[in-house]
Amino acid sequence: MLKSLAAAACTSAVLLTLLPAVASATVADQTTQVRVTTCDRNTYVSKVRTVKGLQSIGISRMWVHTYPGRTTIQQGETVETDHKVTLTASVSTTVGASLGAGAMLKKVVNVFAEVHGDTTYTGSISSTKSETKVVTSQTTTHIPAGRTVVWFVGHKTVKGSFQYSACDYAPDEPRDTGHVNWHSSRWSSFSIREDGGQRCDFTGNTSVARAAKRIGCS
Repeated sequence: MLKSLAAAACTSAVLLTLLPAVASATVADQTTQVRVTTCDRNTYVSKVRTVKGLQSIGISRMWVHTYPGRTTIQQGETVETDHKVTLTASVSTTVGASLGAGAMLKKVVNVFAEVHGDTTYTGSISSTKSETKVVTSQTTTHIPAGRTVVWFVGHKTVKGSFQYSACDYAPDEPRDTGHVNWHSSRWSSFSIREDGGQRCDFTGNTSVARAAKRIGCS
């Protein structure tokens, strides 16, 4: 019995010794410092690496309408949609203004394009909030009575993470000298606009049209 108690006490002591060390390691991993590299804080140019992104479809404008009688939509005729959701192209606010959020996003998008071969995403800080709600019919379309059409505006979207380097303040260095550290951040972007009308009884020809059908015809 004494041996068992001693063993349990020993085990508890080991656990108490190890747990703080694990917690400290978790905190330290939030910012990765590869090595102590000095830099000029006035001229240093930030770099990006480990760019990851999950691609999907964003429907920013949509109007669903069931036509009670046979209707012809002429080529060039316009339909006004409702506001659905705002898509953004941005980087996380953890990226300091001094680093230039716009320049950072452009670098991230360029790296993503090199890996995935997709150059359609915007590298400028922007949103779809002010895009026109008007959809113009590209062809003359005959809609039978009782058919439902989803008029939409959509974009391919991507959201993900990346790492960027910064010349951080170092108290043990001269005034304009810092240390290069790597930090984690988030990013998002969207592609060029795609719009049109998608009948609920037809299969969409593009990924954006199919997404509009899933949302509007459900």
